[in-house]
Amino acid sequence: MNKRWILFILPILIIMGIFIFDKEVIRFESLEDSIQVEYKEKFKVQEVKAYKAHTLIPFWKQQIPVTSSGKVNTKKLGKYQIVYTAANAKQTQSVHVVDTKKPKLKFVNDEKYQKIVKATDNYDGDLTSKIKVKLKGNQVSYTVKDSNGNKASLND
Repeated sequence: MNKRWILFILPILIIMGIFIFDKEVIRFESLEDSIQVEYKEKFKVQEVKAYKAHTLIPFWKQQIPVTSSGKVNTKKLGKYQIVYTAANAKQTQSVHVVDTKKPKLKFVNDEKYQKIVKATDNYDGDLTSKIKVKLKGNQVSYTVKDSNGNKASLND
């Protein structure tokens, strides 16, 4: 008779323990804390999934809707914040708009058909006046650096 009571009461105690000690938490999936976006490139808010999960029963989860707020201006370098919200939980993602593209150097012919070097950059625009010329033997090298430290070289 005692074994029957134990077999009857034990599952009830386990279930009660789960309901008493188990906590419901919100978990975001596929969300990086910080990302980089190149200057003037298109930025799309990340699609993020969130779940209500349980601390004692991790496989028991339910997907819940996620909203996002915040704006990123890819035409201006800097740090931006996107806030993702699911139920009563929030997670912030830092978005860094950066310029990592090096300038472009190219040979062109001017109006007198003389070969000259021009430099352009996606952020700074025309960098021709900042070109540095070095002569090593018969080799001429042209280098230019933009305001964000990106460097380009061209040899003639």
